[in-house]
Amino acid sequence: MSNHKIKHMKNEIKKELEALSPFLSKIEKKESDEVPFMYFENLADQVLEKAQPSDQKTSWIALIKRFYSPKIAMGIATSLLLVAGFWFFQKSKIKTEHYKTIANQITEEEIYEYLEEDIDDFSIETLEEMDIDFTVSFDETDPLDDELLDEILDDFEDYELEQI
Repeated sequence: MSNHKIKHMKNEIKKELEALSPFLSKIEKKESDEVPFMYFENLADQVLEKAQPSDQKTSWIALIKRFYSPKIAMGIATSLLLVAGFWFFQKSKIKTEHYKTIANQITEEEIYEYLEEDIDDFSIETLEEMDIDFTVSFDETDPLDDELLDEILDDFEDYELEQI
């Protein structure tokens, strides 16, 4: 490129900069081919000095930064999950054993009595799953009226009535 073209391009760039940012265009650019005295001789020493860990950097912050590695963080997270899972299942196992102990103390008569009193709280499917032999007895002093009997019979399917 000729010297004339370079000057022309620089002028165009300068005009564009003035249009985009007048503040930046006012800053003078110092063109210097000079390198500071002993720059390259001291550069290696300066880089090595900055790369050396200082005694101050081996503080708690430096130790904590080591745990930011993904492998260590995943190991710690996995360990915490295992401990939490073990604790949770041990706690639920203790509760289960406690409930089994209480359930063993309840007599069969108490279970039947509870079911008779609160039979409306259970669905038919739940009662069928319990596989309990229920014997239906009617009190003859309190006969069923026709409407109640119709409601009860409507709840049964035809094949269930045939089996009775």
